[in-house]
Amino acid sequence: MKWTKYSRQHIMGNWWCIIMGIFLNCQFKNQQITVLSLHEDSLKSIYIGGSFSLDGDGTSVGDCLIATHFALEHINNNSNILQGYNLKLISGNARCNAGVGMKVLFHQLSTPPKKLMILGSACSTVTEPMAQTSREFDLVQISYASVSPALSNRKFYPNFFRTRSSENERIKPNFSILKRFNWKNIAVMVESINLYTSLADRIISIANSSGINIVVSYTFETNKDPLQGLSVIKKSSVRIIYTGFFPSPGRRLLCRAYHLGLTPPKYTWIGPGWFTQPYWWRGRDSGKVVIGNVECSDAVMDSMVEGFFSADPLPLSPNKLPTVSGLTPGEWIQDYDIYRQQPQFHEFLGGKKFAGFTYDATWVIALALNNSMQRLVENNKTLEEFDYNDKVYLDIFRSEMAKTKIDGVTGPIAFTEAGDRLGVAMLGRLEKGKNVEIGLYYTETDNVVWNNSVNISWGTNDGKPPIDLPAIKIHKDTVPLFLYITMVVLSGFGIALALFFMTFNMLYRNNRIIKVASPNINNIIAVSAIFCYLSIIFLGMNAESVGTNKILLRTACWARTWLLLLGFMTGFSALFTKTWRLQVIFSNRSAKSKVITNQQLYLFIAMIVLVGIVILTVQAVIDPIRIIERNTTEETSLNDDIIIIHNSITCSTNMPAVWQITMLGINGVLLAFGLSLAWRTRNIYITAANDSKYIGLAIYNVSVFAGTAVVVGLAIVKIKRQGLSISRIGTLENRPKSTIRSRGVTNTVQSQTGRSTEDIVKEKDDEIIELHKTIEELRASIEIIRSKAFDTRHEAIAIVGVSCSKL
Repeated sequence: MKWTKYSRQHIMGNWWCIIMGIFLNCQFKNQQITVLSLHEDSLKSIYIGGSFSLDGDGTSVGDCLIATHFALEHINNNSNILQGYNLKLISGNARCNAGVGMKVLFHQLSTPPKKLMILGSACSTVTEPMAQTSREFDLVQISYASVSPALSNRKFYPNFFRTRSSENERIKPNFSILKRFNWKNIAVMVESINLYTSLADRIISIANSSGINIVVSYTFETNKDPLQGLSVIKKSSVRIIYTGFFPSPGRRLLCRAYHLGLTPPKYTWIGPGWFTQPYWWRGRDSGKVVIGNVECSDAVMDSMVEGFFSADPLPLSPNKLPTVSGLTPGEWIQDYDIYRQQPQFHEFLGGKKFAGFTYDATWVIALALNNSMQRLVENNKTLEEFDYNDKVYLDIFRSEMAKTKIDGVTGPIAFTEAGDRLGVAMLGRLEKGKNVEIGLYYTETDNVVWNNSVNISWGTNDGKPPIDLPAIKIHKDTVPLFLYITMVVLSGFGIALALFFMTFNMLYRNNRIIKVASPNINNIIAVSAIFCYLSIIFLGMNAESVGTNKILLRTACWARTWLLLLGFMTGFSALFTKTWRLQVIFSNRSAKSKVITNQQLYLFIAMIVLVGIVILTVQAVIDPIRIIERNTTEETSLNDDIIIIHNSITCSTNMPAVWQITMLGINGVLLAFGLSLAWRTRNIYITAANDSKYIGLAIYNVSVFAGTAVVVGLAIVKIKRQGLSISRIGTLENRPKSTIRSRGVTNTVQSQTGRSTEDIVKEKDDEIIELHKTIEELRASIEIIRSKAFDTRHEAIAIVGVSCSKL
């Protein structure tokens, strides 16, 4: 059994620097607290280098340094590990700064003694360049806190390991939260640093195979206003926002989101859970968070993180069995709490949640070195003879590190081929400023154990989880069923009446009065009326009544057009031919009487109808009727949880105005001819044969009601076009399924305009406010116009029925 005495006093002068080497930088907060043995002559000292972040914004994790010395005390006091050796640490303060971190590493590598392995660093921005540099010296490096996904790349970091899992390993735990609450659509908004941009790429990759739809993916510059990206997210209407950021830019992001209305409980935020500072979301100095021209108080920031979800490696295992040190996790945390309260550690306190990971990392180093001893002997080498750029040492240390499996205070530790740790992640939710555990995710088995004892308070009106995206409700703009049935019944009554008159004409065709009234011509008028009534039935047909079969819909469109036009032209031409014959007979000044036979009248009717057939045939050949389905206007429910899209199916051609003018023109000429005949025969007093008064009344009705219908029809078309424009504006605001990936747009705006960020932010704020006002005004106007158009369109259908009844 080896016994040691440990010095835990701060070395404030230059004496320790002289012993450790004249090249070592000794600064305040960079002092070495080294485990010493009373029997230095009997034990050989071996060293590891350490990099810690003892100060910095949100990165003060001095407890990692304390936990390392706590582990070294246990290791050096254990006779079964590294027999004959005393493991020591030479550390430096990297301050979570890549430049400072590299300086610390170069000092450690350029000054004796040799460091067998490197422990650290805390921040990924420091660890990445350090790991690339240590690789050039054939050193194995293990980190206790760095989570950058980039560090898993064995091409660039072949000798790197970590006891705290990669940020990539938080994605599946966070996705398990999405799955539990049935959230399938999310936005991704991350800080534009390597740690989080690579995370965003990985999120998108995993989402594609997990059934998660990335509606928006956006990055924002660390020192820039995230206004533009948040505006894109708001316009997309997605309610679940997956974020990645460091504390300071994260505070600004949440503050700007508050002023854009992206607030809980309507919006749910998912983000990092590793921050060490309590209330990290609050302002550091003035008590306020300032971004651009807006600011947020602590109360506002507290409200923004209410319900904030996160997934983070479990800082202490719930296991009650002894760990590699012989202590259970519960015993270890009790002993550690006592150990860290010693006076020499007071200035280093901070980041206690990382202490267990650092403690385990130190044990992994010790066990890897211990397991390497026999293999080194086989190669005629020893630990104390270690030198840089020796491939034998590298291969042995790396392979033994990769094989190491222990039960640590943070749970079971094993490494993947990429050097990442498989462990347990805690799923948490911030409630009233405290992170409440809602479940545990086991990485190795991809299994979640939910904490059902936690009753989540969502803060929504119905107490249910918020939605991920407003529901899309398609409202078919069709003729109401009751109105359609009413018009069909009335049309049926008109058809029955026409059939009755035809039967009456045939039964009494030999009656003198009926003969004078031209019964065959009257029957033609009755048939034309039936055509018009049938067109009303086809006019009300739509996808609701005939289904979505395009052939049936197109047939209904053709039928309504042909029946209405030919019925109209046949009926009025037949009516006018009787009056024309009367006008010819009574206007004859010669002694010889003039006779107009029924065959002549039939020919006249056929010529008029033929004109209509030609027009319809030409249209069918060069510009056939098509079925057009379009979304006209959008509206939202009171709580914005439902987007109602009005959908209409219409019959149209490429040149509707041309055909409408042509048909109206031909029929207008026909009506003008009939009006002329009625005027010229007004004084013929043969009641049974003179229809001039009825012709005048019919033309008057048709002119007034048809003219009104044309005006209303054109108005409806215009309203639909305006509705389509509003719909496009609404689509920018409510884009449920689009995917937008934008990066660095803020920088582009700044470089192009040359203006300050504050000016741009103020201008964008004003533009957004004005845009929202305009949209609300347009929506209100469309509601009024659409309701009026709806009523008028149904009135127009009734008008056609009334007009046909006059025939």
